Amino acid sequence: PRGHAIGTVYLAILPRIPAYRYPMTPPTHAKPACTYPPTATLAEIQALLQAAPAGHPHLLANAEDFARLRLSVGQDSLRRTLIETIMAQADTLAETPPVTYTKEGRRLLHQSRAALKRILTLAMAFQLAGDQRHADRAVQEMLSAAAFPDWNPSHFLDVGEMTLALAIGYDWLYEVLDEPTRLTIRDAILNHGISLAETSPHIHWI
Repeated sequence: PRGHAIGTVYLAILPRIPAYRYPMTPPTHAKPACTYPPTATLAEIQALLQAAPAGHPHLLANAEDFARLRLSVGQDSLRRTLIETIMAQADTLAETPPVTYTKEGRRLLHQSRAALKRILTLAMAFQLAGDQRHADRAVQEMLSAAAFPDWNPSHFLDVGEMTLALAIGYDWLYEVLDEPTRLTIRDAILNHGISLAETSPHIHWI
């Protein structure tokens, strides 16, 4: 499941890879300097957010990226295989019940990762083919997760993956979501995810 989700993300960013060809030659880059914990100030983060392009989608890929991707389906075997796999997986999810608030021991991570895989797959399928059934099924998944009492903040990785799942779905499907659905998903992201970051004893997951 995680490998499939990674493949979906790879497909999303594919149009942004310069001179893409298959097989790919790994680029050589100097290792970037980094520090931990991050030293960016809140003002710097706010400035970056304000400078980000408006509109949706913009997480991992934008509308132009998806348009190029739709036009490039037959360019190579890797791309074609990824797209065919995503479409087949999206179709099988039509009969799969959405995630439920079911822990394995103390963890909700299994449900978070299932939601992430499903929402990525369904939203990507919608971007590729425009089939409203895929968008509707993704919305069903997001609303089910949004209705959870929490995303298990006792282990913040569970929260982080569910937040990512709903953020991607909200962004990639924004144009076909009605306003009440947008509000429900936004509230869930804020209340079950983002707002917990500064108060969680597990803040080192961020």
